[in-house]
Amino acid sequence: MGRLLLVSLPATGAVIYRCKHCDTHLAYGTDIISRKFCCKNGKAYLFDKMVNVNLGERDDRMMRTGLHTVCDTFCV
Repeated sequence: MGRLLLVSLPATGAVIYRCKHCDTHLAYGTDIISRKFCCKNGKAYLFDKMVNVNLGERDDRMMRTGLHTVCDTFCV
């Protein structure tokens, strides 16, 4: 198994979203396209760019805001 290389987002004054379990950088707050999604577990955000994540399979899901194609994200 190889070494895991993580991208560290430079501090720019913008909010940095991090994994709630391991504190790994995931995205800048400025990369959010929309915060207007709602699922059965709460809020869902649409990001333009993310780092240090693996994506699950695309899936059509009925959310409170309608039917959307989504991918679950998993921290590396």
